[in-house]
Amino acid sequence: MRIEKTDPHVANSVKSYRDIGYTFEIAIADIIDNSISAKSSSISIHAAESPKMFVGILDNGSGMNDDELKEAMRLSTKDPDMQRDEDDLGKFGLGLKTASFSHCKKLTVASKSKNNKIYVKQWDIANIIKSNSWDLNILDESDVSKLIIEADCSDLFDQLNSQDSGTLVLWQKIDRIENNSLFDNIDNLIEHISLVFHRFIGGLKGCNKVEIKINNRIIE
Repeated sequence: MRIEKTDPHVANSVKSYRDIGYTFEIAIADIIDNSISAKSSSISIHAAESPKMFVGILDNGSGMNDDELKEAMRLSTKDPDMQRDEDDLGKFGLGLKTASFSHCKKLTVASKSKNNKIYVKQWDIANIIKSNSWDLNILDESDVSKLIIEADCSDLFDQLNSQDSGTLVLWQKIDRIENNSLFDNIDNLIEHISLVFHRFIGGLKGCNKVEIKINNRIIE
């Protein structure tokens, strides 16, 4: 018997990840899962349709250092068989990436741990397809400045910078929203979040209380 190395075709793989079938509200909920697992007490979702459509999810959780962020951006970064904390809602290490890829072509994550330094990494599907390789963009200060102007999200980065720790997830090049309108999906998102995370929103027994806002509206 001989072994023949047969790696998957990356460009086709990333297209397949986009077709897993997340609805908008389930995709956002997957990211909220990560924030709750990171011990966040506040999660703020921002959705804008102009000048360019984008979604930002900012939390005040424990955040990540450079190596931790790299692992978070890696697909299938977690072993599903590993022992997990009872309140850790993640399992396969796919949620952030597949949930995001199902709705956008550019995913940026900025994170700040207790060392007060913000690290920013980005998946750009157009680049992945072009290079046929999982090439992760590492953004420096000038790249972040361009990103802030491009997405008109300076308030979110200012808030992250002012916190002791936290993580900001940004979706750009959004192309798979029902009816091509973010705001048409907001009511469904609010209802879904209030149902799925009601134990955390209400601070019920065994759950850390979490305030969740959408465009500055607190979800009851």
